[in-house]
Amino acid sequence: KCIAQAEPKSVWATWITDRLQMAGSLTVSSDTADRLQDGTGVRRQDVMSLTGDFTRGDVLHIYDDQGRERARGLCDFTSEETRVLVVNPDLPAEQLLGYQTHSQLIRPDNLIVLEDRHLPWDAPAMAD
Repeated sequence: KCIAQAEPKSVWATWITDRLQMAGSLTVSSDTADRLQDGTGVRRQDVMSLTGDFTRGDVLHIYDDQGRERARGLCDFTSEETRVLVVNPDLPAEQLLGYQTHSQLIRPDNLIVLEDRHLPWDAPAMAD
């Protein structure tokens, strides 16, 4: 039995949530993950850890600190740039990267909060 959803997702939301290849992932606190429902993006100060080697525009999977995948979104930075931004949250992004930019890793318009209609992924193992 297949039941149609009352409000289908947009093509953009479907594209982001159905990426079958994981370029990388971010782990955020449960409070931060809950806040994503309010239409906020992912800021560099929100990130507890990150994994993967990714390029600008890759889809990242966003996990809470309990290992549940909560969202997916397009990252505005490479993995190297993201690491530099995350470990230096108090320094201006322009100073760290050498070009003028915002410091939000994933903007709200490029972020999809997941519901029960997606393919789940297990959180990557945390490095000690």
